[in-house]
Amino acid sequence: MSADAAAQSAVVRKLAKGPLLSRLFGSGRQPLKLVAVPRDHVQGERRRGEALLAGRFTLGSESVPLADLDFAALGTAGAAAEQLQSFSWLRDLAAAASREKGARIAEGLAGRWLLAHGTRVDEAWRPDLWGTRILYWTAYAPYLLSSRDSGYRSALLNTLVRGARHLDSSADKAPAGLKRITAWAGVVAAGLLVQGGVPRVARGELGRTRALSNAQFEDGGLISRTPFEQMLLVDRLALLRNAYFAARQSLPDGIEAASAAALAALHGVTMGDGALSSWQGGNPGEAARIHALVEGCGLRARPLRNARGWGYHRMSALGTILVIDAAPPPAAKVAPSGCASTLAFELSDGAQRLVINCGGLCRFRPSLGGAGDGASHDRRAQHADPWRHQCDRDPARRLAWQGGRGREGRAQRGQ
Repeated sequence: MSADAAAQSAVVRKLAKGPLLSRLFGSGRQPLKLVAVPRDHVQGERRRGEALLAGRFTLGSESVPLADLDFAALGTAGAAAEQLQSFSWLRDLAAAASREKGARIAEGLAGRWLLAHGTRVDEAWRPDLWGTRILYWTAYAPYLLSSRDSGYRSALLNTLVRGARHLDSSADKAPAGLKRITAWAGVVAAGLLVQGGVPRVARGELGRTRALSNAQFEDGGLISRTPFEQMLLVDRLALLRNAYFAARQSLPDGIEAASAAALAALHGVTMGDGALSSWQGGNPGEAARIHALVEGCGLRARPLRNARGWGYHRMSALGTILVIDAAPPPAAKVAPSGCASTLAFELSDGAQRLVINCGGLCRFRPSLGGAGDGASHDRRAQHADPWRHQCDRDPARRLAWQGGRGREGRAQRGQ
Protein backbone atom coordinates (compact mmCIF):
# COMPACT_ATOMS: atom_id res chain seq x y z
CA MET A 1 0.00 0.00 0.00
CA SER A 2 1.36 3.43 -0.96
CA ALA A 3 1.86 6.18 1.58
CA ASP A 4 -1.09 8.18 0.19
CA ALA A 5 -3.41 5.18 0.30
CA ALA A 6 -2.36 4.40 3.87
CA ALA A 7 -3.01 8.01 4.92
CA GLN A 8 -6.45 7.95 3.31
CA SER A 9 -7.33 4.68 5.06
CA ALA A 10 -6.26 6.19 8.38
CA VAL A 11 -8.54 9.19 7.85
CA VAL A 12 -11.51 6.96 7.01
CA ARG A 13 -10.89 4.77 10.06
CA LYS A 14 -10.70 7.86 12.27
CA LEU A 15 -13.97 9.25 10.93
CA ALA A 16 -15.68 5.88 11.16
CA LYS A 17 -14.95 5.64 14.90
CA GLY A 18 -17.09 8.66 15.71
CA PRO A 19 -16.67 11.09 18.62
CA LEU A 20 -14.68 10.00 21.69
CA LEU A 21 -17.62 10.40 24.11
CA SER A 22 -19.82 8.22 21.93
CA ARG A 23 -17.18 5.52 21.97
CA LEU A 24 -16.75 5.75 25.73
CA PHE A 25 -20.42 5.81 26.73
CA GLY A 26 -22.14 4.31 23.72
CA SER A 27 -21.06 0.70 24.08
CA GLY A 28 -23.70 -1.70 22.88
CA ARG A 29 -25.35 0.77 20.54
CA GLN A 30 -26.13 -0.22 16.99
CA PRO A 31 -24.16 1.42 14.15
CA LEU A 32 -25.36 4.90 13.24
CA LYS A 33 -27.97 4.94 10.48
CA LEU A 34 -30.69 7.01 8.85
CA VAL A 35 -34.18 6.21 10.13
CA ALA A 36 -35.80 7.58 6.95
CA VAL A 37 -34.83 8.89 3.54
CA PRO A 38 -36.81 11.83 2.10
CA ARG A 39 -37.87 11.87 -1.52
CA ASP A 40 -36.92 14.95 -3.51
CA HIS A 41 -39.70 15.58 -6.03
CA VAL A 42 -37.92 18.40 -7.86
CA GLN A 43 -36.51 17.19 -11.15
CA GLY A 44 -32.83 17.94 -11.70
CA GLU A 45 -31.22 19.05 -14.95
CA ARG A 46 -30.41 15.95 -16.98
CA ARG A 47 -27.81 17.71 -19.13
CA ARG A 48 -25.72 18.62 -16.08
CA GLY A 49 -26.15 15.12 -14.71
CA GLU A 50 -24.83 13.62 -17.92
CA ALA A 51 -21.84 15.95 -17.70
CA LEU A 52 -21.13 14.59 -14.21
CA LEU A 53 -21.23 11.06 -15.57
CA ALA A 54 -18.77 12.16 -18.25
CA GLY A 55 -16.40 13.46 -15.56
CA ARG A 56 -17.13 17.19 -15.56
CA PHE A 57 -19.12 19.54 -13.34
CA THR A 58 -20.67 22.35 -15.40
CA LEU A 59 -22.30 25.61 -14.34
CA GLY A 60 -22.91 28.14 -17.06
CA SER A 61 -19.62 28.60 -18.87
CA GLU A 62 -17.61 27.07 -16.00
CA SER A 63 -16.45 23.47 -16.24
CA VAL A 64 -14.57 21.64 -13.46
CA PRO A 65 -12.93 18.26 -14.23
CA LEU A 66 -13.73 15.64 -11.61
CA ALA A 67 -10.91 13.19 -12.27
CA ASP A 68 -8.40 15.02 -10.08
CA LEU A 69 -10.78 17.19 -8.06
CA ASP A 70 -9.26 18.29 -4.75
CA PHE A 71 -11.90 19.72 -2.44
CA ALA A 72 -9.25 21.32 -0.24
CA ALA A 73 -7.82 23.28 -3.17
CA LEU A 74 -11.30 24.03 -4.54
CA GLY A 75 -12.24 26.27 -1.62
CA THR A 76 -15.70 27.81 -1.26
CA ALA A 77 -15.39 31.02 -3.28
CA GLY A 78 -17.50 31.20 -6.40
CA ALA A 79 -20.74 29.61 -7.55
CA ALA A 80 -19.19 26.40 -8.86
CA ALA A 81 -17.21 25.80 -5.67
CA GLU A 82 -20.26 26.40 -3.49
CA GLN A 83 -22.39 23.95 -5.42
CA LEU A 84 -19.70 21.28 -5.40
CA GLN A 85 -19.10 21.71 -1.67
CA SER A 86 -22.81 21.66 -0.84
CA PHE A 87 -23.51 18.51 -2.91
CA SER A 88 -26.59 20.13 -4.48
CA TRP A 89 -25.42 18.56 -7.77
CA LEU A 90 -26.77 15.24 -6.51
CA ARG A 91 -30.19 16.27 -7.83
CA ASP A 92 -28.84 16.64 -11.37
CA LEU A 93 -26.92 13.36 -11.10
CA ALA A 94 -30.11 11.54 -10.07
CA ALA A 95 -31.92 13.00 -13.09
CA ALA A 96 -29.39 11.37 -15.44
CA ALA A 97 -28.42 8.11 -13.73
CA SER A 98 -29.86 5.23 -11.76
CA ARG A 99 -28.61 4.60 -8.24
CA GLU A 100 -26.29 1.83 -9.42
CA LYS A 101 -24.71 4.04 -12.06
CA GLY A 102 -24.71 7.31 -10.15
CA ALA A 103 -23.42 5.90 -6.87
CA ARG A 104 -19.92 5.47 -8.26
CA ILE A 105 -19.68 9.21 -8.96
CA ALA A 106 -21.44 10.31 -5.75
CA GLU A 107 -19.49 8.03 -3.40
CA GLY A 108 -16.20 8.84 -5.06
CA LEU A 109 -16.71 12.60 -4.61
CA ALA A 110 -18.07 12.15 -1.08
CA GLY A 111 -14.98 10.16 -0.17
CA ARG A 112 -12.73 12.91 -1.48
CA TRP A 113 -14.70 15.48 0.51
CA LEU A 114 -14.26 13.45 3.69
CA LEU A 115 -10.51 13.26 3.16
CA ALA A 116 -10.26 17.02 2.52
CA HIS A 117 -12.67 18.41 5.12
CA GLY A 118 -13.97 15.62 7.33
CA THR A 119 -11.32 15.77 10.03
CA ARG A 120 -11.28 19.51 10.76
CA VAL A 121 -13.55 22.54 10.87
CA ASP A 122 -12.64 24.87 8.04
CA GLU A 123 -14.31 27.07 5.41
CA ALA A 124 -16.29 24.12 4.03
CA TRP A 125 -18.03 23.90 7.42
CA ARG A 126 -19.74 27.24 6.85
CA PRO A 127 -23.24 26.98 8.39
CA ASP A 128 -25.23 27.48 5.18
CA LEU A 129 -23.06 24.96 3.32
CA TRP A 130 -23.58 22.36 6.04
CA GLY A 131 -27.32 23.03 6.06
CA THR A 132 -27.53 22.46 2.31
CA ARG A 133 -25.21 19.45 2.52
CA ILE A 134 -27.38 17.74 5.15
CA LEU A 135 -30.55 18.33 3.11
CA TYR A 136 -29.00 16.77 0.00
CA TRP A 137 -26.99 14.01 1.72
CA THR A 138 -30.17 12.73 3.36
CA ALA A 139 -32.40 13.14 0.28
CA TYR A 140 -29.91 11.29 -1.93
CA ALA A 141 -28.58 8.84 0.65
CA PRO A 142 -29.07 5.86 -1.73
CA TYR A 143 -26.49 7.42 -4.05
CA LEU A 144 -24.04 8.03 -1.19
CA LEU A 145 -24.50 4.94 0.98
CA SER A 146 -24.70 2.08 -1.51
CA SER A 147 -21.10 1.03 -0.88
CA ARG A 148 -20.38 -2.26 0.86
CA ASP A 149 -17.48 -0.56 2.64
CA SER A 150 -18.80 -0.23 6.20
CA GLY A 151 -15.90 2.05 7.11
CA TYR A 152 -16.86 4.56 4.44
CA ARG A 153 -20.56 4.46 5.38
CA SER A 154 -19.77 4.99 9.06
CA ALA A 155 -17.36 7.82 8.22
CA LEU A 156 -20.01 9.62 6.15
CA LEU A 157 -22.78 9.26 8.74
CA ASN A 158 -20.51 10.22 11.65
CA THR A 159 -19.39 13.30 9.73
CA LEU A 160 -23.02 14.21 9.02
CA VAL A 161 -23.77 14.04 12.75
CA ARG A 162 -20.69 16.13 13.52
CA GLY A 163 -21.90 18.66 10.97
CA ALA A 164 -25.31 18.82 12.66
CA ARG A 165 -23.65 19.24 16.05
CA HIS A 166 -21.54 22.04 14.57
CA LEU A 167 -24.71 23.75 13.33
CA ASP A 168 -26.25 23.56 16.80
CA SER A 169 -23.77 26.20 17.93
CA SER A 170 -23.05 28.04 14.66
CA ALA A 171 -26.35 28.31 12.75
CA ASP A 172 -27.18 31.68 14.32
CA LYS A 173 -23.77 32.97 13.22
CA ALA A 174 -24.78 32.66 9.57
CA PRO A 175 -25.86 35.94 7.93
CA ALA A 176 -29.52 36.73 8.53
CA GLY A 177 -31.75 35.67 5.68
CA LEU A 178 -31.60 32.64 3.41
CA LYS A 179 -28.25 31.38 4.74
CA ARG A 180 -29.44 31.26 8.35
CA ILE A 181 -32.72 29.61 7.36
CA THR A 182 -30.77 26.97 5.41
CA ALA A 183 -28.49 26.29 8.38
CA TRP A 184 -31.39 25.71 10.76
CA ALA A 185 -33.21 23.61 8.17
CA GLY A 186 -30.19 21.32 8.20
CA VAL A 187 -30.35 21.02 11.99
CA VAL A 188 -34.03 20.00 11.87
CA ALA A 189 -33.50 17.55 9.00
CA ALA A 190 -30.63 15.84 10.84
CA GLY A 191 -32.75 15.53 13.96
CA LEU A 192 -35.63 13.99 12.03
CA LEU A 193 -33.65 11.58 9.90
CA VAL A 194 -30.58 10.43 11.85
CA GLN A 195 -30.90 7.77 14.52
CA GLY A 196 -31.00 9.31 18.00
CA GLY A 197 -31.52 12.85 16.74
CA VAL A 198 -34.96 13.50 18.22
CA PRO A 199 -33.71 15.91 20.95
CA ARG A 200 -32.21 18.08 18.19
CA VAL A 201 -35.59 18.62 16.48
CA ALA A 202 -37.15 20.92 19.09
CA ARG A 203 -34.00 23.06 19.30
CA GLY A 204 -33.80 23.21 15.54
CA GLU A 205 -37.44 24.21 15.16
CA LEU A 206 -36.95 27.11 17.55
CA GLY A 207 -33.95 28.30 15.56
CA ARG A 208 -35.76 27.83 12.27
CA THR A 209 -38.72 29.85 13.57
CA ARG A 210 -36.42 32.71 14.62
CA ALA A 211 -34.57 32.66 11.32
CA LEU A 212 -37.78 32.79 9.29
CA SER A 213 -39.35 35.55 11.39
CA ASN A 214 -36.22 37.69 10.97
CA ALA A 215 -35.83 37.03 7.25
CA GLN A 216 -39.33 36.80 5.79
CA PHE A 217 -41.91 39.54 5.44
CA GLU A 218 -45.49 38.80 6.44
CA ASP A 219 -46.39 38.45 2.76
CA GLY A 220 -43.82 35.68 2.28
CA GLY A 221 -41.01 37.59 0.56
CA LEU A 222 -37.44 37.65 1.82
CA ILE A 223 -36.05 40.85 3.29
CA SER A 224 -33.31 40.80 0.66
CA ARG A 225 -36.09 41.31 -1.93
CA THR A 226 -34.06 39.18 -4.34
CA PRO A 227 -36.08 36.83 -6.60
CA PHE A 228 -33.31 34.25 -7.06
CA GLU A 229 -32.96 33.94 -3.26
CA GLN A 230 -36.74 33.63 -3.03
CA MET A 231 -36.52 30.68 -5.39
CA LEU A 232 -33.89 29.03 -3.17
CA LEU A 233 -36.08 29.64 -0.11
CA VAL A 234 -38.95 27.72 -1.73
CA ASP A 235 -36.52 24.91 -2.54
CA ARG A 236 -35.01 24.69 0.96
CA LEU A 237 -38.42 24.67 2.63
CA ALA A 238 -39.60 21.96 0.21
CA LEU A 239 -36.64 19.75 1.15
CA LEU A 240 -37.36 20.34 4.84
CA ARG A 241 -41.03 19.46 4.38
CA ASN A 242 -39.98 16.22 2.67
CA ALA A 243 -37.87 15.37 5.72
CA TYR A 244 -40.95 15.68 7.97
CA PHE A 245 -42.99 13.49 5.63
CA ALA A 246 -40.27 10.83 5.45
CA ALA A 247 -39.94 10.73 9.24
CA ARG A 248 -43.75 10.56 9.55
CA GLN A 249 -43.82 13.58 11.79
CA SER A 250 -46.56 16.20 11.77
CA LEU A 251 -45.61 19.30 9.84
CA PRO A 252 -45.48 22.47 12.00
CA ASP A 253 -48.00 25.08 10.92
CA GLY A 254 -45.25 27.66 10.66
CA ILE A 255 -43.42 25.76 7.91
CA GLU A 256 -46.56 25.15 5.88
CA ALA A 257 -47.59 28.80 6.07
CA ALA A 258 -44.09 30.11 5.33
CA SER A 259 -43.71 27.73 2.37
CA ALA A 260 -47.03 28.69 0.80
CA ALA A 261 -46.37 32.41 1.29
CA ALA A 262 -42.85 32.08 -0.16
CA LEU A 263 -44.21 30.32 -3.25
CA ALA A 264 -46.87 33.01 -3.77
CA ALA A 265 -44.19 35.71 -3.54
CA LEU A 266 -42.06 33.81 -6.08
CA HIS A 267 -44.99 33.60 -8.49
CA GLY A 268 -45.41 37.33 -8.03
CA VAL A 269 -42.07 38.03 -9.75
CA THR A 270 -42.48 35.51 -12.58
CA MET A 271 -42.95 36.86 -16.09
CA GLY A 272 -44.84 35.46 -19.07
CA ASP A 273 -41.94 33.27 -20.23
CA GLY A 274 -41.88 31.48 -16.85
CA ALA A 275 -38.56 33.00 -15.78
CA LEU A 276 -37.94 35.55 -13.05
CA SER A 277 -38.17 39.31 -13.17
CA SER A 278 -34.74 40.96 -12.81
CA TRP A 279 -34.34 42.73 -9.47
CA GLN A 280 -31.63 43.30 -6.84
CA GLY A 281 -28.71 41.89 -8.79
CA GLY A 282 -30.51 38.86 -10.19
CA ASN A 283 -31.41 37.94 -13.76
CA PRO A 284 -34.22 35.77 -15.19
CA GLY A 285 -32.53 32.39 -14.99
CA GLU A 286 -33.97 29.32 -16.67
CA ALA A 287 -37.73 28.88 -16.91
CA ALA A 288 -37.38 25.07 -17.00
CA ARG A 289 -35.66 24.91 -13.60
CA ILE A 290 -38.18 27.27 -12.04
CA HIS A 291 -41.02 25.19 -13.50
CA ALA A 292 -39.43 22.02 -12.08
CA LEU A 293 -39.29 23.62 -8.63
CA VAL A 294 -42.90 24.80 -8.73
CA GLU A 295 -44.11 21.39 -9.88
CA GLY A 296 -42.02 19.45 -7.39
CA CYS A 297 -42.26 21.55 -4.22
CA GLY A 298 -45.57 19.97 -3.20
CA LEU A 299 -47.52 23.22 -2.87
CA ARG A 300 -49.77 25.32 -5.05
CA ALA A 301 -50.24 29.07 -4.72
CA ARG A 302 -51.51 32.01 -6.76
CA PRO A 303 -49.18 34.90 -7.55
CA LEU A 304 -48.93 37.41 -4.74
CA ARG A 305 -50.78 40.53 -5.82
CA ASN A 306 -51.07 42.60 -2.66
CA ALA A 307 -47.40 42.74 -1.71
CA ARG A 308 -46.36 44.67 1.36
CA GLY A 309 -42.76 44.26 2.52
CA TRP A 310 -41.83 42.17 -0.54
CA GLY A 311 -42.85 45.20 -2.57
CA TYR A 312 -43.29 43.69 -6.05
CA HIS A 313 -46.79 44.21 -7.41
CA ARG A 314 -47.93 42.04 -10.29
CA MET A 315 -50.77 42.81 -12.66
CA SER A 316 -51.89 40.62 -15.55
CA ALA A 317 -54.52 40.81 -18.28
CA LEU A 318 -54.93 38.88 -21.54
CA GLY A 319 -51.41 37.45 -21.34
CA THR A 320 -49.71 40.76 -20.54
CA ILE A 321 -47.87 40.87 -17.21
CA LEU A 322 -46.55 43.93 -15.39
CA VAL A 323 -44.31 43.71 -12.32
CA ILE A 324 -43.48 46.97 -10.55
CA ASP A 325 -41.18 47.62 -7.60
CA ALA A 326 -43.15 49.70 -5.10
CA ALA A 327 -40.92 49.38 -2.03
CA PRO A 328 -37.67 50.94 -0.77
CA PRO A 329 -34.37 49.22 -1.59
CA PRO A 330 -33.27 46.44 0.79
CA ALA A 331 -30.59 47.07 3.38
CA ALA A 332 -27.07 46.59 2.03
CA LYS A 333 -26.18 43.98 4.67
CA VAL A 334 -28.95 41.63 3.49
CA ALA A 335 -28.64 42.37 -0.25
CA PRO A 336 -25.03 43.21 -1.23
CA SER A 337 -26.07 43.41 -4.90
CA GLY A 338 -29.21 45.44 -4.21
CA CYS A 339 -30.33 48.34 -6.36
CA ALA A 340 -32.45 51.46 -5.87
CA SER A 341 -35.13 50.27 -8.29
CA THR A 342 -38.20 51.78 -6.64
CA LEU A 343 -40.93 52.51 -9.24
CA ALA A 344 -39.08 50.58 -11.95
CA PHE A 345 -41.13 47.95 -13.78
CA GLU A 346 -40.92 45.04 -16.20
CA LEU A 347 -43.49 44.21 -18.86
CA SER A 348 -44.06 41.06 -20.90
CA ASP A 349 -46.66 40.01 -23.46
CA GLY A 350 -46.90 36.25 -23.62
CA ALA A 351 -43.36 34.88 -23.68
CA GLN A 352 -41.95 38.12 -25.11
CA ARG A 353 -40.32 40.56 -22.68
CA LEU A 354 -40.99 44.14 -23.73
CA VAL A 355 -39.51 46.17 -20.86
CA ILE A 356 -36.67 44.70 -18.81
CA ASN A 357 -34.18 45.69 -16.14
CA CYS A 358 -30.42 45.25 -16.28
CA GLY A 359 -30.63 43.15 -13.13
CA GLY A 360 -27.61 44.77 -11.53
CA LEU A 361 -23.85 44.54 -11.95
CA CYS A 362 -23.77 41.15 -10.20
CA ARG A 363 -25.16 38.67 -12.73
CA PHE A 364 -26.73 35.49 -11.42
CA ARG A 365 -27.95 32.38 -13.15
CA PRO A 366 -30.47 31.08 -10.61
CA SER A 367 -29.80 27.45 -9.80
CA LEU A 368 -31.65 25.34 -7.28
CA GLY A 369 -28.37 24.28 -5.72
CA GLY A 370 -27.19 27.65 -4.48
CA ALA A 371 -25.38 30.65 -5.86
CA GLY A 372 -25.77 31.12 -9.59
CA ASP A 373 -23.55 32.02 -12.48
CA GLY A 374 -24.56 34.52 -15.13
CA ALA A 375 -22.69 33.09 -18.08
CA SER A 376 -25.65 31.23 -19.51
CA HIS A 377 -27.88 34.27 -19.19
CA ASP A 378 -25.20 36.47 -20.75
CA ARG A 379 -25.31 34.45 -23.95
CA ARG A 380 -29.07 34.61 -24.01
CA ALA A 381 -29.04 38.35 -23.46
CA GLN A 382 -26.40 38.90 -26.11
CA HIS A 383 -28.52 37.26 -28.75
CA ALA A 384 -31.70 39.03 -27.66
CA ASP A 385 -30.26 42.48 -27.06
CA PRO A 386 -26.59 43.22 -27.90
CA TRP A 387 -26.81 46.61 -26.22
CA ARG A 388 -27.84 45.04 -22.92
CA HIS A 389 -24.91 42.60 -23.14
CA GLN A 390 -22.51 45.52 -23.64
CA CYS A 391 -23.97 47.55 -20.79
CA ASP A 392 -23.14 44.76 -18.33
CA ARG A 393 -19.46 45.32 -19.10
CA ASP A 394 -19.34 49.10 -19.57
CA PRO A 395 -20.73 51.22 -16.71
CA ALA A 396 -21.11 54.27 -18.97
CA ARG A 397 -23.15 52.32 -21.49
CA ARG A 398 -25.13 50.77 -18.64
CA LEU A 399 -26.17 54.17 -17.33
CA ALA A 400 -27.14 55.26 -20.81
CA TRP A 401 -29.13 52.05 -21.30
CA GLN A 402 -30.99 52.46 -18.02
CA GLY A 403 -31.85 56.03 -18.91
CA GLY A 404 -32.41 55.16 -22.56
CA ARG A 405 -35.03 57.86 -23.10
CA GLY A 406 -32.17 60.38 -23.13
CA ARG A 407 -30.58 61.67 -26.32
CA GLU A 408 -27.25 59.89 -25.66
CA GLY A 409 -28.87 56.54 -25.06
CA ARG A 410 -30.90 56.72 -28.26
CA ALA A 411 -27.96 57.92 -30.30
CA GLN A 412 -25.66 55.10 -29.17
CA ARG A 413 -28.34 52.56 -30.03
CA GLY A 414 -28.83 54.08 -33.46
CA GLN A 415 -32.40 55.22 -32.81
